[in-house]
Amino acid sequence: PTPPPPQGVAVRPAGRPLASLVILGAIVVIYIISCLLSGSLFEPSLAALIFLGAKQNDLIAAGELWRLVGAMFLHGNLVHIFFNGYALYALGPESERIYGTPRFLAVYFIAGIGGSVASYLFSPATSVGA
Repeated sequence: PTPPPPQGVAVRPAGRPLASLVILGAIVVIYIISCLLSGSLFEPSLAALIFLGAKQNDLIAAGELWRLVGAMFLHGNLVHIFFNGYALYALGPESERIYGTPRFLAVYFIAGIGGSVASYLFSPATSVGA
């Protein structure tokens, strides 16, 4: 028998966790692109990451606000994407099933943009990752 859901959590009907898998696919494709631009599978170059949308304070201050979202899809090295990708693979589909796709996406993007804004406000360093 299936255990009951936690109290206060409305379980959505079982369906394909499409959004989490699309995000996972996007981060893998973008990582491959960053590697191809860099010529290294293990660690994309800083220039490639900046070109693709890394959080860089001076560029954001100049109006490139899209970097607050773009940085969420970039990863600094193979270990970084492996662990983030694994976490998304292991936790994303179930979270999406429990909370539904719109809420899952809202949490994912609010958390990612919130992290980028915090990084912008508190660190001058170039950064990537959700």
